[in-house]
Amino acid sequence: MVVCDTSSIIKLRKGGVIDCLGQLFEAVLIPQAVKEECIRPETKAVIQKPFFQVCTVSRTLPLSGIHPGKREAISLAVELNIPVILLDDESAIRRALEQKLVPIRSLRVFLYAKQEDLIPSVKSALDAMNSQGEGVQDDMYHKILRSADEDPIS
Repeated sequence: MVVCDTSSIIKLRKGGVIDCLGQLFEAVLIPQAVKEECIRPETKAVIQKPFFQVCTVSRTLPLSGIHPGKREAISLAVELNIPVILLDDESAIRRALEQKLVPIRSLRVFLYAKQEDLIPSVKSALDAMNSQGEGVQDDMYHKILRSADEDPIS
C-alpha cells in the first residue's frame, strides 16, 4: 500500500503511467482533501479506478508550511502506519521524513514501472508528461533516463 498526494496523481496521469500504480501497489490511499483537490474531469476519473481508496483522516498533524492535501496525506500515512508516500514537493518530503515516512517521487514510479516491464520506455512517459505542461528540468530528465538505461537523445 501507498499513500498519494494530488500532484503525484496528476504527474503520473500526464505521464501515462497512472495504471501502473495499481500493479506496483496493492492499493493507493488518498485522504479526503486530495479527493477534493482532484477537480478536473480527467483527474476525477483517475481516482475512480479500483485501486484508489479514499480514506478519512482522524487527526491531521499540525504540519505547517505545506498544502492541506499534502498535510492530510502525511497524516493518513502516519495514522495507518503506511511507511511509503508519493510526494514531489520538497517541503512535504521534508515533513514526511520528519515523520519517519519513505517519500517516493513520481519520477521514481516511472523507473519502477519500467523495471517491472509495465512500460516500455521512461523517455516516452517523461515526454508525455512534459508535453502536457508538467516539465522536468533538463538535468533531472537526463538523470532519470540514465537511471533507466535509456539514451536521452533517441
